[in-house]
Amino acid sequence: MKKIMAAIGSFANYRKTERRRGEHDRLAHPRRLTPFSTRPSAENNSQAEKRRKRDLPAGHGETILIVDDESTIREVTKAVLSRTGYNTLVADDGAAALAIFVERWAEIDVVVTDLAMPVVSGSLLVQVMRKMAGRVRIIICSGQATDDMPVQLSAIGVQGYLSKPYTEETLLRMVDHVLHDLL
Repeated sequence: MKKIMAAIGSFANYRKTERRRGEHDRLAHPRRLTPFSTRPSAENNSQAEKRRKRDLPAGHGETILIVDDESTIREVTKAVLSRTGYNTLVADDGAAALAIFVERWAEIDVVVTDLAMPVVSGSLLVQVMRKMAGRVRIIICSGQATDDMPVQLSAIGVQGYLSKPYTEETLLRMVDHVLHDLL
């Protein structure tokens, strides 16, 4: 009960201070937070989300080859990249990725591939692609991360590393970084 009374007293003092400054009653300003608010309103959350999405990097028609044996990850990654202005090609394993890469290597700007896949692993895929087209930029994704993973991957020519599960923001920022910051 003492806490409630203290809170009411604090609120009354707050309102007196606001009135002395010449402001109107807090009820006339529904968007302002009251002293009792502990988190922003849902409206503020959606505005912050829109602002954050506006600040995310977007593609300009660059082509991304997505390679992952997990269909959900493959499809979500494709949807995110397509929605933000990238052209996407999709392969469900390393062998299929190599078939696409052989035919279209000149137009592929970035390869986003899983590390652990059946048939042809991500690391073998990177080595073969490097021999075919040394300029291709590669991002490896893995759910089995170790502390020295990024160092090991950069030794075989990988420009970016994403730990699964990754967010839309992390994916877009990494693709943008590999495309533009590592020229």
